[in-house]
This record gives sequence, C-alpha cells and structure tokens, in this order.
Amino acid sequence: MLFPFIIMTYIYSNRRNVRKRKWIVAAGTLTEEFSQKTILQLYFVPVWLFQRLAFSAIIVLVYSYPLIQLAGIAICNLSMAAFLIIVRPYKLENQQTSTVVDELILFVCLIIFAYLYMN
Repeated sequence: MLFPFIIMTYIYSNRRNVRKRKWIVAAGTLTEEFSQKTILQLYFVPVWLFQRLAFSAIIVLVYSYPLIQLAGIAICNLSMAAFLIIVRPYKLENQQTSTVVDELILFVCLIIFAYLYMN
C-alpha cells in the first residue's frame, strides 16, 4: 500500500535530476517514457500502481457484489482515461493514444459483462 507513495516521494525529491545520467541509470525506468514538463506527468507510474491496488481492493473486498465490483473498476478505468487525456504523460503520441484506447476498451468490456450478468 505504501509503495506508490514511496515512489511519488522519490520522484518528487529527484524531479530536477530526471535528465541526469545518475538518475537514468538508477531509476530511469520510472520516468524515461514520460514527458517531464509537469510533476503529474512524472507521476504516471505511481498513479498506475494506485489503479492496480484499487482494482485488487475492489475485487477482494466486494467479492459478494459483482455489480459493485464492475462499477468500481469502471470508475477506476474512466478516471485513468481522464488522467491520460488531461495530463498526457507519454512522450510518444502513439503510446498515449493506445493507452487511452486500452482503458476505453476495458470499460466497454465491463459494460458488456454488467449487461450479461444482469440478463
């Protein structure tokens, strides 16, 4: 649970060093694919980890209520899609577009699952 916060703190404290060789060698995988114009763009990995933790928590904690699970995961997907559209964390446009499309396809699948479950 604390891991995304630790990564956010680590990125924030080193935000001025993300272009330096020492950072790239030590922790470049946290920031190398992402734009570095704003701190929110650098926070993509921790935000993504929060989403995965939320998925896990929803699946485990509300296992008796599948429609609530679907709604919770759908909210997480739409929130991530909104984050991706507003913040635009990726350097490459094709990565940005494919990630948003992936989130929206997953959302459509959730709607289909909800429809099938209710019928």
